[in-house]
Amino acid sequence: MIEFGASHRRRHCFNVVHNKMKDLVHLVNCLILIVFAFTGCSKQANVEQPKTITLSYSGKSATAALREMMNPPSSKIEFDNPEDGYFQAYLLIQESEATKNQQESISYLEKSLEYLRAVKSSYPDWKTPMVDGRIQNTKNKLDFLSMNELNSK
Repeated sequence: MIEFGASHRRRHCFNVVHNKMKDLVHLVNCLILIVFAFTGCSKQANVEQPKTITLSYSGKSATAALREMMNPPSSKIEFDNPEDGYFQAYLLIQESEATKNQQESISYLEKSLEYLRAVKSSYPDWKTPMVDGRIQNTKNKLDFLSMNELNSK
């Protein structure tokens, strides 16, 4: 049996506490996001809303974590109207640009493309040039990131 010294036990305790603190920070970030996103409190107080809210946690923003909690992965993409689907795609594109992890960025762009294609197929007459342009732009970003990933290997 291997026995560890006091310094190893202290380091282990520090790591456990550190991970718990990261979880707490993540929870607080999500709660802040919920307040801004769902109550519109800054509008009611006549405060100018920031264009984007980015709260980081372990390389993933709180918006991404919250979206994953609220919208678990499913094979079928659902939204009530084309604006909602397009907005979800837009948020995913923003997340892809905010992350430093290339693989995660590709994943966000692929999911965004799914939403955009679902908007196009469900509402073919809704703002066709805008949707087509966003689809093409997203494909170009995906191609660029995929080529970079291949070149880096």
